[in-house]
Amino acid sequence: MRVKSFVLWVCILCTLSIQLAQSQETDDVSISLPVSGSMLLSVDTQLLLIDTYSGQTTLLDVVDSPLRVSSPVLNTDADAAIYSRGLDVVMIQPLTDSLPQVLLPYNAVTGGLYRPFSWNSDGTRVLVGFASSGSRIDQLHALNVSDRTSETIMRYVPDERLDFAPEYVFSAFQVAVWNPIHDQWIALVISGLEYTDDASRERFGTGFGVLFNQITGERILVNQTFDERIFQ
Repeated sequence: MRVKSFVLWVCILCTLSIQLAQSQETDDVSISLPVSGSMLLSVDTQLLLIDTYSGQTTLLDVVDSPLRVSSPVLNTDADAAIYSRGLDVVMIQPLTDSLPQVLLPYNAVTGGLYRPFSWNSDGTRVLVGFASSGSRIDQLHALNVSDRTSETIMRYVPDERLDFAPEYVFSAFQVAVWNPIHDQWIALVISGLEYTDDASRERFGTGFGVLFNQITGERILVNQTFDERIFQ
């Protein structure tokens, strides 16, 4: 059973890595993984709910340009969705025809950008990435949907050596997905850069598949995939 679970996690990480590579080709389209026969599609200014059985499409939200909707994620019951609406992170409940509720408003004073990643198994918390400076996500927060409180469960500082691969330094969190059964485990795709003391030398970028236990802090390196050459 443990072997099957491990293989399943590897498959999830590979699928998410492929989805990440495809999403980098465009900034205007985001697709959520199917849940309970439904999936979300954000296209420019629109958020759509698609019934994968009948093909029926429902418009959930539309914003005025130049705002965009992106990074949509359905909970396990497919009755609540969280996504980015402009610079805010909002939630909508498709089955109740509710209006979007702002969970994390953009703070123009403190700055920083949020990006929703995934729901936990019972739909009470959302895993959210936070870019404290620029657009690279360097923190992971667990957001309680009911009272809007959050806690930081993982963070790196720019160019911090990766504990599971010390020959590389942290670049950004690319993907973060809660285990659908055991909330303490999170599947991650973390991008890193080669460590060097020579600032003028070109550095190779690499993506790491990592399993993280938020209770014990354990990090398990699953795979390492060459990504691209990055110049800094």
